[in-house]
Amino acid sequence: MRTIIQYYWQVKIIKSTHPKAENVPMAGKTSKLTQTSEKIGRALGRSSFKAEAAGQAAKEKVEGIVGRVTKRQKEDVKQSKVACHPFYPGEELTVEEKIGQVAGAIYHYLQSSGQVSVDKVVEVMAGRQISVALCQAALGWLAREDKVSFAADGGTIRLI
Repeated sequence: MRTIIQYYWQVKIIKSTHPKAENVPMAGKTSKLTQTSEKIGRALGRSSFKAEAAGQAAKEKVEGIVGRVTKRQKEDVKQSKVACHPFYPGEELTVEEKIGQVAGAIYHYLQSSGQVSVDKVVEVMAGRQISVALCQAALGWLAREDKVSFAADGGTIRLI
């Protein structure tokens, strides 16, 4: 395509600068190939403009959706009593103290319940407004302290 366009402009330049342009082959005449290349160039220009406009419209829609979702999430966090960050330490507790408190709550629950599925422990703690991540950190703490043991498949947990 580039060679056709280069040839076209070369003929135009020769026609405008050559004193005997009529002796130059194709000078002053437009071939079918040149006409076709001009049409293709115009069509490509139009289609790229349309594609760019469609891309810009899609980008604006996505940015609008993301903005609304982000705004809604911020409002939900403000209205929520549970912190959105899994290790939110609270106002007076450090992260370690909070994990220790949740570990104690899990330990007491396991004392009264015996062998229980991990999903059940997480569900009970979620009912107490404790995040899943904080619950899992507390379970890891208890396992590290050799206070609990997990079944071979990791599905159930019990006190040691």
